[in-house]
Amino acid sequence: MSGVFPNIQSFVDVLNQSEVPYLVLRNYEKMLSPELYMEGHGDIDLLCSDARLLAKAIGAKTYTDKVKAVCDDGVHYYVMIAEQPVSLDLRSVGDGYYCLKWQKEMLERRIKKDGFYVMNEHDDLYSLIHHAVLQKRHFSEEYKERLTGMCHTLGVEVREQTHSCFISLLEDYMQQNGYTYTYPTDTFVPLNKKYINTQMLEKNRILAFQHWIFDTKVGTIECLVKIKHLLQGQKT
Repeated sequence: MSGVFPNIQSFVDVLNQSEVPYLVLRNYEKMLSPELYMEGHGDIDLLCSDARLLAKAIGAKTYTDKVKAVCDDGVHYYVMIAEQPVSLDLRSVGDGYYCLKWQKEMLERRIKKDGFYVMNEHDDLYSLIHHAVLQKRHFSEEYKERLTGMCHTLGVEVREQTHSCFISLLEDYMQQNGYTYTYPTDTFVPLNKKYINTQMLEKNRILAFQHWIFDTKVGTIECLVKIKHLLQGQKT
């Protein structure tokens, strides 16, 4: 497989022909929209049983011109769709992106929609809470509104659009299903521990330390950028 596709539908067809179970993690509503890939801005996030096997099956290429940490790391790939590079983030069962048990059950419960596989409605809601609050540096208003709408559709009560309210909903769901918090092996993915019940967090000293180092670097850079902007503002 060459990893070159004339359009998004041909890419989906090859995904479905592979023997590696997968599902689209987010933004699947726009998955088949050709406009999304015309300017090379679209990207696709997938969960699968084995990222390297899936990458081989669809001909996805590893990066050679990025920082060393993302080159051939088993997560960050790209394919060519309509002559444009489209980034793929391939998350694998057992990589800590979500709880191992949850990842397996996401794939078991997946449903086919518009010709490709996605999560069922409940996994979609609670995994998006996890992603929006814990794996993003900032909990955006866009995510708050989207999650509120999803909760309303499923009959889930949202008292207020706060970190604590959504995390409470998430942790109730996780505890009911025997899920835990885990450190992602990809240290580019944050885990905002300050919002969670840390008793639900699987202990892993090595990954915890690696995340601390990466988060410290990011925090330092953000601080230096703010200082730079402040000094520039004083000069004008």
